[in-house]
Amino acid sequence: MLTKLGSSLAFLQRNGLTCILVHGTTNGSEDERSKLAEQAMQLADALEGQGARTRPFVNCSGVFKANESGTDSGFSLDTKIIRWSLSSGFIPIVSSLVETNEGGIINVCPTKATDELAAHFEPLKVMYLNSKGGLTTEKGRVIEVINLPYDLESSSHLPWCDRKTKLRMANINSLLEKLPFTSSVVITSADTVLNELFTHKGSGTIFKKRELLNVHKDFSTIDADRLFNLIEGTFTKKLTESYLEKVKSKLLAAYITESYSAAAIITTEDELHDIPYLDKFAVSLQNQGLGSGETIWERIRQDFPALFWRSKSANRINPWYFIRSEGSWTNSRYTVFWYGISQPSISNEIVNFAVSHPTSFVEDQFYNQSSDFDDGAGKHLGSSM
Repeated sequence: MLTKLGSSLAFLQRNGLTCILVHGTTNGSEDERSKLAEQAMQLADALEGQGARTRPFVNCSGVFKANESGTDSGFSLDTKIIRWSLSSGFIPIVSSLVETNEGGIINVCPTKATDELAAHFEPLKVMYLNSKGGLTTEKGRVIEVINLPYDLESSSHLPWCDRKTKLRMANINSLLEKLPFTSSVVITSADTVLNELFTHKGSGTIFKKRELLNVHKDFSTIDADRLFNLIEGTFTKKLTESYLEKVKSKLLAAYITESYSAAAIITTEDELHDIPYLDKFAVSLQNQGLGSGETIWERIRQDFPALFWRSKSANRINPWYFIRSEGSWTNSRYTVFWYGISQPSISNEIVNFAVSHPTSFVEDQFYNQSSDFDDGAGKHLGSSM
């Protein structure tokens, strides 16, 4: 595992991807501190044996210093030596040791030391490495993605989320709040670093910062003006005056981010064997690529075992829908998608419904020039009736 870790970090360095390696122990004995020096040298040997260049900072090296002002971490950070190492083309190997005002050295939790460095350097990814991999369910399945902060509450009652796991998730959430929105945190095995960075399927659990997602069962808790502004802005079309009353009577659930930057509306159609219908799916231009749509989709899949929807056949977002569907049907105007439906008779019924369902947009508006093309001008994520 150490050899694979060395190979992975050497690969990153050769390809211009800067990394800082932190190691430590929660044991504060003098004997453990001497072991940290040995471990720093072992890590350096492993990396340099694969062609990497390193700077192991054994003992303390003044990176972490005791803080009398009483911050949450209990110590302050001096980054000069780390920046010097990085600018010289070396991977810094930092031991999680704090220098006291009296000149002594004490151990600190390596996770806290890593978090302090991450908050300062604002990396694209923070990786907590172990020998086992990511978090697992009670059945041993790796939990691939945790969206924070809202998964803190939704996961708290699950069997795998014990007190220690809840605390760790809360700490990761606190770290993500200090980092750019594009940053993420991973818990994974030390020999799968490259898998986590360059593939969609690794052994770890990735924590992503996501906007709070609210689920509404009726329109009494929804700001309809903000929701409809999002939909009309996404699709560059105006909703019909009757749309609100129609969707009110059929609403199953509306998934809306806290800032009303992304939303999905799911309705029920009585004649369709209670198969839910994805009536609208919209993400604002400003939130494209930030994962809001994926967050909503993951929650929909958790809540609805079967679903169908339609999109204009020329919609450039259709490849995204094809990946997430289990079946589809296309004509010159619409593509109908579904998942969780295996009976051919039911799939035939939903197709007939979808292609004949009236549009909920005003079709003769001057800004609706692209409506026959893709229901959303291509840059927006949307599925529309």
